[in-house]
Amino acid sequence: MHYDPCKVNEGVTNLESLSGDTRIAVGYADEYLDSVGRRDGGVLFSSLISQHPTSVGNLEGLLLGAGTLLTNAATHLTDTADAYAGNEGRNVEQIVAALWAALDEPPGTPPVARDPSGGAAVGPLPSTVLQPPTSDVGHWIFDVLAWPDYLSIASWARRILGFAWELATGEDVWAWLWEWLGGEWEAIGLASSAWDNLKAYFQELPVELVARMRVMFEGWYDSEAATVAGGHFAEAARVLALVADPLASLATQYHDVAWSSFFLCQAVYSAIDALIDTIIAMVAGGMTFAEALAAPFTAGATAVTGLLTGIFAIVQAVSATWGYMMLAVNLIAGLAAALGAYLEQVTWVTLPEG
Repeated sequence: MHYDPCKVNEGVTNLESLSGDTRIAVGYADEYLDSVGRRDGGVLFSSLISQHPTSVGNLEGLLLGAGTLLTNAATHLTDTADAYAGNEGRNVEQIVAALWAALDEPPGTPPVARDPSGGAAVGPLPSTVLQPPTSDVGHWIFDVLAWPDYLSIASWARRILGFAWELATGEDVWAWLWEWLGGEWEAIGLASSAWDNLKAYFQELPVELVARMRVMFEGWYDSEAATVAGGHFAEAARVLALVADPLASLATQYHDVAWSSFFLCQAVYSAIDALIDTIIAMVAGGMTFAEALAAPFTAGATAVTGLLTGIFAIVQAVSATWGYMMLAVNLIAGLAAALGAYLEQVTWVTLPEG
């Protein structure tokens, strides 16, 4: 048996660092997830967002559980060092092995052990992946696709009214109305990003746990007790990695909700603008929709008024036609994203205390 108490004590320090790192993750969740509430889902998505406080509570419970698991492992290592230091008899291996019996790894799971090549190294703490969340909802390409809006009388009227309202009250009236119906996609998108970052945290945590314990096992090997302890850490890493699954589901669900809210809002804008533009095109000169399209040709080449009226009518007709097309595109995309959000299943896991 090879046993280096300095390496084992280093392992205690590394486990305590990982345990303390879970408190940073709790603070991250408090900062970026607690602000989201039922109102942010609006009428359409409130049933999904209403579970948000429960989800955040489950997450914080798992983070605290991860901290407890790592702290208990550090305690076991301290007890291991004490047992080797205070027992000269042959049963010391059995005494130490009994300390690590709290977790039983599934059959066939290889225990964590030293790297034969000696390449094990301590990496950065998992909390380094917890960057401020960002939202990818909306994109400049949608402004390009909406180019006929710049020809639309209805669109300009809506924008000017919204601008005047915002100057007077400091609030975007259209966004405020939509938040009541379809939620605040920016807030939900940021929450999705936060869930995704926390998923990455729980992907990094077991990896770093194994890396740090491999460093520790460079000073403790060729021992039955070390093999049992390695099995303990293998199982701890396995169960910690499972936490990433429900967080990934929540990130996907919130992402779908945010995009659905965005697309359905654009669909409403397209429907209103297209309808008003159609009416304007028809009213211009008392024409039907087909007559508006033909007006430049039927008014006579020298009839300036008829020509201008026809041009105005056809511009509004083109804008309306594009608006109906974007209505269909946005509606299909919004409903598809909503369906994905409602079908996403979130299955929580539990962590042993070790």
